[in-house]
Amino acid sequence: MRLLTDYLEAYGYWVLVGAVFAEQVGVPLPATPVLLGMGALAAVGKLSLFWAVVTAILACVSADSVWFWLGRRKGRAVLRQICRISLEPERCMTSANAWFVRVGDPTVVAAKFVPALSPVAAAIAGAEGMTLRRFLLLDLLGATAWTGGFLGLGYVFHDQVEEVVEWVRRLGKWGLLVGGVFLVGLGVVRWRTRQGVLRRMREARISPEALWQRLEAGGRVTVLDLRDAEELAAGRAKIPGAVHFPMVELERRQRMLPRDGEIVLYCSCPEERTSVAVALALERHGVRRIQLLAGGYGGWRERGLRVEEL
Repeated sequence: MRLLTDYLEAYGYWVLVGAVFAEQVGVPLPATPVLLGMGALAAVGKLSLFWAVVTAILACVSADSVWFWLGRRKGRAVLRQICRISLEPERCMTSANAWFVRVGDPTVVAAKFVPALSPVAAAIAGAEGMTLRRFLLLDLLGATAWTGGFLGLGYVFHDQVEEVVEWVRRLGKWGLLVGGVFLVGLGVVRWRTRQGVLRRMREARISPEALWQRLEAGGRVTVLDLRDAEELAAGRAKIPGAVHFPMVELERRQRMLPRDGEIVLYCSCPEERTSVAVALALERHGVRRIQLLAGGYGGWRERGLRVEEL
């Protein structure tokens, strides 16, 4: 049974390119062990540390550039495609937006050190109109820090890396099998927990007819329109009294929401994904009385209910 270092020694830079590109493009497989292993091999003279850094940076920037281009072409709609790869797509989207709200453009740099955030950050940068020159500069800085950092750690602590590899070798295939089963089991538990939360959120829905009756009766309910600016401009209408509340502004504006009032969320995406994402984020901020509009904005329009022109 060939171990990681055997593959790295035999195929070296190809393994590095594949691992880094895969992680940065959104595949949930960590490239960190490969970076550490390459650094350790460079320390004992079996590979070039310089070319390992250059290769890893090129793979990283290439993958990020793909998502930047897609973000530029398709806008924020591409974020849903990226986050579907994640075990927790709703948290993926809210986390990415929260980073950009707090940090701004340097999120492109910081994202390299946050699992699954890098492709989303690149897509947001493209969708928000960041210039290609600025994106490449920030991405190159982040890629250099991330790849160079872990390659450097492997280089400096190569003795410890070799000890870990030797420990894995002694465990043999049964030890690896147990570790694999544990990781798969952890993934299943997280998936089932997430599915339970999604089921609970989707059960807390209100029909368009029921919401219309509440609005007509003057009921105290805050309706939040979660569509992004592009969708809102294209539709040129919203549910009467709804407040535009794009996800990117969630962290800043959630403080303005009533903690004891009833809140209804609606979006225009399939299965109310954005509504679920925002509901989970608002719950973490202490907002409890949340309902999702069944069918979203599309369901409201299908029933011919009145809208407010923009």
